[in-house]
Amino acid sequence: MGKREKTGVNYNVPLLDVPKQIIDKYSGKLPDDKVLPVMSNQKMNEYLKEIGTVCGIDKNLSYHLARHTFATLTLTKGVSIESVSKMLGHTNIKTTQIYARITDVKVSNDMASFAEKLEQKKIKSKSNLDKLFECLSLGEKMALFNLPTTLSDDPERTKRISFMWQSLSEEEKSSLWTNTFGKEDAFSFKPMMKVQKLAVNQ
Repeated sequence: MGKREKTGVNYNVPLLDVPKQIIDKYSGKLPDDKVLPVMSNQKMNEYLKEIGTVCGIDKNLSYHLARHTFATLTLTKGVSIESVSKMLGHTNIKTTQIYARITDVKVSNDMASFAEKLEQKKIKSKSNLDKLFECLSLGEKMALFNLPTTLSDDPERTKRISFMWQSLSEEEKSSLWTNTFGKEDAFSFKPMMKVQKLAVNQ
């Protein structure tokens, strides 16, 4: 238990394993039963900048930034705003709510990034049949849907056929592919031969 120098508010902050290890390492090495060196805020910031330079951190490290990081991290990880306010020594919870608002913005940005990554994963996780379908010519795609292969090339027709394909379930795609080209064999097929046979038989 201690008292805040700035506000005079009592504080009691539970420590995580890393700060406990640091305290254990330096315990008993300072006079007057001090656990860690007590220095001015200015001196502390100078040391933090030196540490940042050594670690290659391209950011202006400061004690205030450390408090700010602690507040946003704890709030983001689900620690209640009341507990965070108490640990920071705020006399008014409205001061802590500033960090909560910053966290809300970050959550929105993180969710937008998450949605983008999901979309990228969806693109990367296309089934073999989808990849095979993209390799087909327009005539082969038309044969797949039993459409006349004599129709002229039309970009709009290509889009419509692709839309028809994507609207099918994987089971329907597999059945359609097998009935037209034979058994799916990833990337080692020659569908054009089958299309030519279909055209001859029509």
